[in-house]
Formats: sequence, structure tokens, C-alpha cells
Amino acid sequence: QAVPDADVIIRNPEHLAIAIKYDPDKNQAPIVLAKGQDELALKIVAVGEEHHVTAIENKPLARAMYPVCKVGKEIPGDFYGAVAEILVYIYRKENRQDILEKAKEDNRNA
Repeated sequence: QAVPDADVIIRNPEHLAIAIKYDPDKNQAPIVLAKGQDELALKIVAVGEEHHVTAIENKPLARAMYPVCKVGKEIPGDFYGAVAEILVYIYRKENRQDILEKAKEDNRNA
């Protein structure tokens, strides 16, 4: 499973989970590493917890993303803003200045 490599897991408390990673050097947008519902969602969250991946409960976002996100693909553009806010929060919390600076630079060059 790719969950240990995720930056964040967006979840609807128990029924849905979407593990996401953003690497600005490799991708234009965050990538879906894993997604699942019911028991698989709980397993994704449990594996994330074991590897210190932050899980954010956001029921509307999880419900909107789940049916349209594909594992191994970038998130759809409709979700860039909401996911970016979550990632900025996570990166600040984890003091990941490298990614924050790269994202600012990419925005200036866009």
C-alpha cells in the first residue's frame, strides 16, 4: 500500500478515506495514492496513523472527491483549492518549508 507515503488522508469519519500526496517536483497537482470505503477506509486511516500521516475529517470534501478521484491520478481541478488549503495546513504544522516555498514559486511562474 502507498498510504505511508501520503501527505494527508481526507476522510468522512468512517465510511470514506482518500490518501493524497503532493510532490511539486514530479506532479502539477496532488496524486491519489489510495482510496477506500467502509472497512478499506478504516484500514487506510489505521495504516496512516501507524506512519504518522495526518487524517483530516471533511465529510463534504470526501464525499465529493471519492466518486471522481482515481488511484494513481491527479485530483480533479475542482478540488485544487480545498486540497491546497488542507496541504498548506499540514505542511505548516509539520514545518515543511521546502514544499511551501516550491508551491509559492510555482504560483508566481504560472
